[in-house]
Amino acid sequence: MNRDSLDDAELLQWFESVVSESTGRYPGDPQTVKYGSHSMQVIDLWGDPTSQLWVVSIHGGYFAAEYDRTVNEPLSRRLASEGMAVANIEYRRAGSVADPRETVNDVRAAIAEVILLAPAESRVVVIGHSAGGYLAITGATHDGVHAVLPLAPVTDLAGIAIGGWDEGEIAKWIGKPLGDTSGVWEELQPDQIGLTHAPIVVIHGSDDRVVPVEHTHEFLERHRGVKLVELADVGHYEFLDPESDSIATMISEIQLSFR
Repeated sequence: MNRDSLDDAELLQWFESVVSESTGRYPGDPQTVKYGSHSMQVIDLWGDPTSQLWVVSIHGGYFAAEYDRTVNEPLSRRLASEGMAVANIEYRRAGSVADPRETVNDVRAAIAEVILLAPAESRVVVIGHSAGGYLAITGATHDGVHAVLPLAPVTDLAGIAIGGWDEGEIAKWIGKPLGDTSGVWEELQPDQIGLTHAPIVVIHGSDDRVVPVEHTHEFLERHRGVKLVELADVGHYEFLDPESDSIATMISEIQLSFR
């Protein structure tokens, strides 16, 4: 079921049920480690730390302060149950950064920490949903990253803002209104700030009403080496539900990257 048309209250009610079900189905608690001095520079580690497959999980939320790593907790529990070690990272967002590049730098620092924590010879895969997909593409710039799987990713900051899908949140994060002449909007576009060199597999729903799949099509036109798995009749929020077919597809793609 596509939940993109739900209002905020309905979406919150649905997600609370997802959290409750995942907690019961995949019980356990994470170990939290720091990768910096700020209170938001932390990583929740789920699953078996001796696993040969580590997944870095990056939450979305259009960089807004109110959306934190708990958004990806149900997914982290599910992946840990599959035998993966999961590093669900937090990062500074709107209201906590003087410069939006600090958010990207946080993600890069967190991924570097995960690479150090992972056992030798293990594989590190980075996933990110929505704005977290943007951060996966721009943050996973390390040689130790083996694959990047953005889920319904933001690949055009200005395009999303012009369309109004973010309700002004990206401008709050950047600290400059759309149309500002300082150049910061252009500098933060994925192609400009720098992309991962790891293989990229984008998974995106054809019926996404929050981050239109057309943006991914345009991204692929510029980056021909990127693979797209387009899911028919799938919206934006299915990727938050660990029991959805969309997540089953993502798990299959992660496992393929391990071979």
